[in-house]
Amino acid sequence: MTTTTDESSAEPRGIAGWLIFPVLGTFAATGFAAWAMLQRFTLLRMHAGAAFDVKALVFFEMMFDFCLLAAWVVTLIHLSQYKHSYPLLFVALSVATLIGMVGGLMSEHGLFNVPFDKKEFATLVRGFLGLAIWGPYMIGSRRVKNTFVN
Repeated sequence: MTTTTDESSAEPRGIAGWLIFPVLGTFAATGFAAWAMLQRFTLLRMHAGAAFDVKALVFFEMMFDFCLLAAWVVTLIHLSQYKHSYPLLFVALSVATLIGMVGGLMSEHGLFNVPFDKKEFATLVRGFLGLAIWGPYMIGSRRVKNTFVN
């Protein structure tokens, strides 16, 4: 006895499997962007008498964090609505976050001679590895394509 099955219903879909990790990462990235912005705001208030160039760099980083926060919130909305644009937004914001981290470290090191430490290096490595793993997954996964269809 042969039964006919819809081929698309047999394919993986929904937020399950490996897709859980990028989804959790989206929530975490939103929280981290908010936390970073708050830390920079507090730093500005605590060091109101600092040199202009230091305050300008911290202010620029705070505005960058604000833009990332707004973009991650939009990404959360696209995630909740299963929008087709969510995977690309996730990858683009992961790249933007990494670029911001590298730019901030280079600015601090180049302008103010702040030495790199192991913790910052480890954070950069995690960012690069995360992008190397989850970027291709979000673009090429069958589950992702079947889940984000709106």
